[in-house]
Amino acid sequence: MTFLLKIVYYGLMAATSLGTLFFFGSSLIGLGNGSVKIGERLCMLVASLAAASILYYAYRIGHVQEAWGSGIAYVFAALVAFLVIYIGGIFAFVKVHWQ
Repeated sequence: MTFLLKIVYYGLMAATSLGTLFFFGSSLIGLGNGSVKIGERLCMLVASLAAASILYYAYRIGHVQEAWGSGIAYVFAALVAFLVIYIGGIFAFVKVHWQ
């Protein structure tokens, strides 16, 4: 059972870390075509920084303390935090055009 928890933990941690790194980098250098507003980039930057900080805590809990189940829960918490901050920030600070 521990082996399966390790596989799930490291797989989720790797995928979430790569996604967070991508969103952080794309918000800094603007990989879009320039039509992305500054508010959207700032919301993504803040959301990716929040997710990265939770992922660091997930690393400390999961890898260092070997509490694999808690580490998996913190990885999911990082995903939820990213989505809540990003979507909430978009609705709060960016004028959304419904088409």
